[in-house]
Amino acid sequence: MTKTTLFIYFKTSSGGDYKLTIKDVREDISASEVSEIAEQIIAKKMFSIKNNSLVEYTKSEIEVAEVTLLK
Repeated sequence: MTKTTLFIYFKTSSGGDYKLTIKDVREDISASEVSEIAEQIIAKKMFSIKNNSLVEYTKSEIEVAEVTLLK
């Protein structure tokens, strides 16, 4: 079984870094799709982290892991 996780990195209004983790994304998600999602998250102020908002999308990564269940 394959598990795919998307990591989206942002800068906060206080200058800190924030990593958003989204599990079970499509393996073929494109960089432009992720960028659009990140920009919507910023524009709609969907998250507040310790009273700071997300102000800049910096990068994203996809992790694809092969998971083997042991019985």
